Amino acid sequence: MSKKKRPDEYSLILKLLAHAMFGAPLPEDTVLCDGGQALYSLAVSQAVCALVYDGAVALGLSEEIKKKWTVTIGKIYRQNENLFSVQDSLCGLLENNGFCYTVIKGLSAALPYPEPAKRSFGDIDLLIEPSELEKICKLLSENAYTASDGQDTDYHTAFYKNGVEIELHIHPRIPDNDAGQVIRRYLGNILSDSSEAVFEGHAFRRPAPVENALVMLMHIYEHMRHGGLGLRQICDWAVFASSDEFAKEQDKVLCALSDCGLLCLAEHITMTCVRYLGLPPERAQWCSGAEQSVCESLIDDFLDSGNFGRNRKDLYASSSLFTDEDPKKKRSKAGRLFFNLKKVTNKSLPSTKRHPVLLPFGIIFISCRYFVRMLAGKRPRINPVKLASHSSARIDMYEKLNVYKIK
Repeated sequence: MSKKKRPDEYSLILKLLAHAMFGAPLPEDTVLCDGGQALYSLAVSQAVCALVYDGAVALGLSEEIKKKWTVTIGKIYRQNENLFSVQDSLCGLLENNGFCYTVIKGLSAALPYPEPAKRSFGDIDLLIEPSELEKICKLLSENAYTASDGQDTDYHTAFYKNGVEIELHIHPRIPDNDAGQVIRRYLGNILSDSSEAVFEGHAFRRPAPVENALVMLMHIYEHMRHGGLGLRQICDWAVFASSDEFAKEQDKVLCALSDCGLLCLAEHITMTCVRYLGLPPERAQWCSGAEQSVCESLIDDFLDSGNFGRNRKDLYASSSLFTDEDPKKKRSKAGRLFFNLKKVTNKSLPSTKRHPVLLPFGIIFISCRYFVRMLAGKRPRINPVKLASHSSARIDMYEKLNVYKIK
């Protein structure tokens, strides 16, 4: 991806995050020409409002922006407390009925932060035994949890309680390739290896460091390919990579990442955190081989994307059509596009998988349906030429990360 000058608020938010996570000094003599509006908007789009607020105040926010920011943070804290309460009840219900689970992402990712409550939370993700899914769904339905309408996938089932979405995962979206088979072996005991964690009186079960690292990096790469990834998930990795639990299990974690084809990605994400987010270099001596140009492309990608691609839905939401999950496949751009359209069509219209002769008609139907919904404002507007060009730059970056390439 080409070099470009970042807007002032981009550089500022990186320094504010470094200050919040690792105590890096705040920039001196900073003048917020717009009173901090651009910085506030960026913090919202990256879902890091509460995390950077104290540092932003020290830079001299206008009273108007400060008031707007505190209102937003108040909403975040109320949403977080509601989510914690729902999670407490849910975990207690499962434990009292003898079901195994572990919390992935969410509070498990937040725990290494200096102030975990300042991390924004979206939903509750629980990993459970696949064989217990039906029984757990029945238990939740009997206890005033509402099943989602049409949001289930082949790897998770969704419920709602008090406005909070709960995703019951039978696996953490493992790739369907050779590396995926290795990952499955590493995650085979993730539930029994998990341990109890407590945050401000909220008790829950959390994965061990090796399993946690694999889940986090798979999640990071999944969203890099599908929809875009912002700074929040990179901050999650930064505080995890700097934690004592990571240091204690570092050799085992790095061995697992190497076996699963995720070590190169981990090296570049970690070095990006060193160079732009204040991660202490002594905590990242294992990844000194990361290329500066790739790290620069990554941070630009995360800044442009916003949280889960919200800044550029026109580009990030569909760029996965041009990328390949299986590194062994050397498809052309047209080949990748057809293969990914085939996957989308087979998933949306299962009959096209059972009867391949229907596939071309299914692809046409799915494509036309998207454009109708796009014109109705229900899907992001896309420019195929821009999308292809943008995806090419991202594909070049992904190639250098060697994701899921195993020996």
